[in-house]
Amino acid sequence: MDCIIIGAGNYSNVLYNYILAQDEPVRIVGFVDDNEALHGTEIMGVPVLGGIRMLETLRDRAQGVFCPIGNNKYRVKFLKYAGSLGYELPNFIHRSSVVGPNTNLGHGNYIMPGTVVMPNATLSDYVMLSMCISVGHDTFFEEGVFVANGCNIGGNIHFKKDTFVGMGATIISGVRTIGEKCVIGAGAVIIKDVPDFSTVVGNPGKVIKTAVPQS
Repeated sequence: MDCIIIGAGNYSNVLYNYILAQDEPVRIVGFVDDNEALHGTEIMGVPVLGGIRMLETLRDRAQGVFCPIGNNKYRVKFLKYAGSLGYELPNFIHRSSVVGPNTNLGHGNYIMPGTVVMPNATLSDYVMLSMCISVGHDTFFEEGVFVANGCNIGGNIHFKKDTFVGMGATIISGVRTIGEKCVIGAGAVIIKDVPDFSTVVGNPGKVIKTAVPQS
């Protein structure tokens, strides 16, 4: 399947390298990015074709779209836009990762090297699990969650949509819910449920801010 990658920054370059290295059954035919300074450049010989709106004109050249952007708001927005144009939104699972049986995967999910997902977990749509993460059994990620490198996540935890978990955070088993659009600070240790729209830091984790993000 021929595909486009949304974004021409570092993470898109990384994903393209991984796709090439494990001989995925896809071919990247171009990148799109709204940074005009990148238009006409190349990433490993593949052109940056133009802005994201160019997706409307590329359906004859590509069937699928990847968007490995770390910003949850924009990753979800762009993947939904691509889906509305009729593109497929493939999952990417690095071959060094272990995804347990009875794991449920939606669309546009990315699981990076060295991550382990235990059985019966769910990644709904547009979820990114970065490198070397441990995810416990029966954990549920709503759309748009991003978990950064080196996190430890216990079993049977529900992550509500668009939450960001910083590098090296630990969320212990017994926590039931991490709320919507939360920010879990790097290295935080979460030992109790986190309300919606909270920023939590420290060990043990403490809420330092609760505010509804601007749309």
